Amino acid sequence: MPILSADASDPKWDYYPIENISQVEILKGAASSLYGSAAMEGVIHLRTAVATDTPYTMVKLFGGFYDHPSKNDTGFWAKQKSPRYLSGVTIAHRQTFGPLKVTASIVINNDDGYRLDDNSYITRANLFMQYTPTNNNRWVLTFSANGMRDKGQLFLLANSVDNTYVPVPGTASNYEYYRWHTDFSAKYYINDQSKIIFRTRYFTTINNNSTDQSSTGHLWFNEVQYLNQLYRQGKFETNLTAGLDYTLSQTISDSLYHNHEGNNIAAYAQMDQKIGKFNFNIGGRFEINKVDALKWDYAPVFRAGVNFQASPSTFLRASFGQGFRYPSVAERFAATSAGAIKILPNPDLLSEKGWSSEVGIRQLFGFLGIKGYVDASAFVSEYHNMIDYIFNNYNPAAGLADIGFKALNIENSLIEGAEASIGLQKDYGKLHVDILGGYTFVLPYNVDSVGKKLAEPYHEYLSFRHRDMVKGNINISYQKFGLGFYCFYNSPFLNMDQFFIGFIDGLSKNNYWMPYSSAFVADARVSYKIKHNINLSFIVKNVFNKEYMEVPGNVNAPRSFQVQGVWEF
Repeated sequence: MPILSADASDPKWDYYPIENISQVEILKGAASSLYGSAAMEGVIHLRTAVATDTPYTMVKLFGGFYDHPSKNDTGFWAKQKSPRYLSGVTIAHRQTFGPLKVTASIVINNDDGYRLDDNSYITRANLFMQYTPTNNNRWVLTFSANGMRDKGQLFLLANSVDNTYVPVPGTASNYEYYRWHTDFSAKYYINDQSKIIFRTRYFTTINNNSTDQSSTGHLWFNEVQYLNQLYRQGKFETNLTAGLDYTLSQTISDSLYHNHEGNNIAAYAQMDQKIGKFNFNIGGRFEINKVDALKWDYAPVFRAGVNFQASPSTFLRASFGQGFRYPSVAERFAATSAGAIKILPNPDLLSEKGWSSEVGIRQLFGFLGIKGYVDASAFVSEYHNMIDYIFNNYNPAAGLADIGFKALNIENSLIEGAEASIGLQKDYGKLHVDILGGYTFVLPYNVDSVGKKLAEPYHEYLSFRHRDMVKGNINISYQKFGLGFYCFYNSPFLNMDQFFIGFIDGLSKNNYWMPYSSAFVADARVSYKIKHNINLSFIVKNVFNKEYMEVPGNVNAPRSFQVQGVWEF
């Protein structure tokens, strides 16, 4: 079930109960045929851990502080007399009570932040229950609830490249966010080959802000899904997945968005066919969406894919999928300002639509006691009416009234790229080594070069995208000791909106934005098992204290040190 808010359609990563997740599935490529809007490039699927017959409890404590930045900061950090701390506690428990399985947790995190007017205090609780009647095991009923309160100060943009830890005057704000949702599902096994599932979710977000930017969003999602193994004989197997969705959303806001109501209806079906070493899937979806009195928007989409096991250790794949994304209420109706920065509404915004395709190969191998895999793929995506925020004067006759950012539809964009990844595992007696690495190359073309972007050669690319991205992770363990390293590298932005270059003092000097948006960042961790179920870790993030930005004017955290203890029983 989707967990995007009704107003901004945004994820909040601190909201998800990662302490109670058993599996994370990454579905690459357009997945709108099964998952609908916002699944244009893929889906991150989180699966809740279900209690077993053995009770499980986990207690995690951590504490640490931020180090001073690498460059001589004469503003915020020069005035700091005491460290900027971060700390937290997590308690999770899973237990079975007869036919009832219970998963629960509570989380408290406090972060002083590493910038002026940038801190948060988060409390979150989670409950999941699964019940199977003892007199009728064809039914499986589940109920879950999750709630979070996040209170603090919000940093928007840095004042200058020489004072990156102080916000532009008038852009910071105090906030208090609440998010909560309740779920219910009923699964009925018709027979050994088929089942029907009903799911419903009610999701509320309350955003209170000191700058008159408050809003409340309600989202009610409902789904009926039917799954059937139509045929299975030898190496031939046919499976069907089909369903109907209905979503009602409401946004309540006095000044930021005003009040809006959305309705969404969808029907989908997908067939998975296995023939020997081939696995085929083909599916489609028809979805219609309406906000307020705007006309109905519809999106029929199609996807198909094939996997082929060429040998016991060689797997080939190819896929094609269409995708779409409806504009959020925030993109269409937000009318606000933060200091001198204005956001202008665009109720005529159109839906993004497009397609993505991929071909790839995965090779498993083993030699000299080393087990591993190599995966390589190439992909192409094309989108129409892609949504991007563009800074401009949208009504020169009105003077300065309509100068700001507005969400616009870029007519056409084309994204080409390739990626490769590798995984290695080796045991040397009591020494165990795991290595994971990957490289992604992307060319994100703005075919029509809409909006005021940088001059040639940058103007042909979409803003704020990296061409090269590299990631690596190494884990080494010996008896009770563990050592780990994680690192990544992002090349400079291929393009950047001229607004930020002119607005943030110093960013334009000698193309300072290029190295400023590039980074090689490394984390390190050392662990020791005090007992088989008690682990103590020392973690250093951003070891080399690299100053970089993933978002213009928003510098990432300097080096930090943490001590973490985990007790499982």
